[in-house]
Amino acid sequence: MLKKVTFSGNTAVLYEGGPTSSSSSPALSNVTLSGNTANQGCGIYDLDISNLVIVNSLLWGNTPDQIDNEVNSNVSVSYSDV
Repeated sequence: MLKKVTFSGNTAVLYEGGPTSSSSSPALSNVTLSGNTANQGCGIYDLDISNLVIVNSLLWGNTPDQIDNEVNSNVSVSYSDV
């Protein structure tokens, strides 16, 4: 679990400007993901059969998307500003 952390101003040349979830079940609580940039990607990238849970968090101003998830992954967002 990530709790009370900030990912801000990260840049990736290709994918995933912010953190990536791969084949896991991460939980984010009271997390800020803002101003992250990638050619393809987002604030957080969820792939490979992951179960990402985001609670009471802020995802804002990430380019090109806030959350990107693959077909076989699940994202649950509650009490958050996306």
